[in-house]
Amino acid sequence: MSRGKQKDKNEETSPATGIENPPTRRFDQAGPFVAFFLPLMVYGLTLAPTVTLEDSAEYISVARTLGLAHPPGAPTWSLIGHLATYFPLGNVALRTNALSALCGAGACLFLFLWLRNLGLTLAVSLAAGLTASFSRCIWGQAVVTEVYAMNLMMIFLCLFLVGRWRDTEDRRWLWGAALAGGIGAGVHHLLILLSPVIVVWALWGKWRILIGNPVTAIGAVAALAIGFSVYLYLPLRSGSEIAWERIDSFSSFYAYFSREMYKTAEGGVWTLGTLKDAFLFMGAFFKNLFWDLGGPLIFLAIPGWIHLFKHRRDLGLILTGMLLMNVPVLLLLAGTSIFTPTSEYINQFYYLPATAAVAVLIVVGGRWTLDWGTQHMGAHLSGWARNSLVLAIPIIVLAANWKASDRSDYWIADEYGRNLVRNLEPGDAVFPLMNNESFLLMYFRHVAEDPRAFLLDDRFGWDP
Repeated sequence: MSRGKQKDKNEETSPATGIENPPTRRFDQAGPFVAFFLPLMVYGLTLAPTVTLEDSAEYISVARTLGLAHPPGAPTWSLIGHLATYFPLGNVALRTNALSALCGAGACLFLFLWLRNLGLTLAVSLAAGLTASFSRCIWGQAVVTEVYAMNLMMIFLCLFLVGRWRDTEDRRWLWGAALAGGIGAGVHHLLILLSPVIVVWALWGKWRILIGNPVTAIGAVAALAIGFSVYLYLPLRSGSEIAWERIDSFSSFYAYFSREMYKTAEGGVWTLGTLKDAFLFMGAFFKNLFWDLGGPLIFLAIPGWIHLFKHRRDLGLILTGMLLMNVPVLLLLAGTSIFTPTSEYINQFYYLPATAAVAVLIVVGGRWTLDWGTQHMGAHLSGWARNSLVLAIPIIVLAANWKASDRSDYWIADEYGRNLVRNLEPGDAVFPLMNNESFLLMYFRHVAEDPRAFLLDDRFGWDP
């Protein structure tokens, strides 16, 4: 029997691990393309054609004008978003929406590459990446203008680069991870929150390398600082027309970076939550997770978690760390808002990394269940059949979430904004009830260039 055939046979009859040696199969060449272009195609078909509600209008306006978004400012996203406004594609809002789609597909790609590098099988790695991509919350953020898809991509890019460093001990991979971490911190603070998981994994069993080779450690710190220097954007652009605060000192910079304003904004609703509120948010997370990831499929995460702790404890610990840092630590230590239907809806955007971690556990649990059934219940399923069933998991999630995630006919925000300015006469202004109105009028003034769009809000240069 040839070596290739022997390998295929061994994979079909191997123990229920869903884990193999580093990638060697011929299909691996197609894996990255599928991991990137399949979600990109789905996102493209369901992409919002124009501006949407929440923060979308603000970010589009900031990207167009190189202004300052609400604290902490998202400088990395603002700079890349500005480049996206030059895409030769439809209107400006569609271009920044497309940027989110590219980042969502990039997150799937780097999650796939990271899992493959850890030795998970092609089918499990691909199914995990696609299942995460087609979850309701990740998909929903990949078809509108927001920062969360890019943030997720940077998290998995860092994990992939750290994994390559651990395998090769080539310091350039570590430096790349540090640079990506610094740049990624300029997308959203969630990467900073999850950084202990990434750093601990990078150092676990490898810290002696850094002690014995100071150049590697110094280079990593320097790369991190270079990446983090993207925050110089804040004082440099704080004089732009769109800027929530003037940044002219270190204290004002730190206040903006640390989101100090949210302690008093809207009566403190965003930071005055109690322990009870935190537990209500946690309960809402797990309730929404059921619908995010295919309903009953969520229960496969339990055997997936147990299996990883038996066979790949490092991956099990990383995924558990992501869950803990992204949900309870975020809610208990970073401060929580008062639990309301609105804050529950907003908070779900923060949980993309945790959702992706659970998606991996579901797929690993699904493969383990199939392998266990084959070995212990007399079922005769070939390796191809088991791989096909594993790859059916993201298809189920895709079908379940298509309707809820499809924004291809989403015109509500655009029509709402047009109605806001339609009857305004010269000298009239809108007193904003919420940020939705402020941001939409900002969008129509700076992006749609409608001179009637004027509101009484001195945060954006419109001082009455």
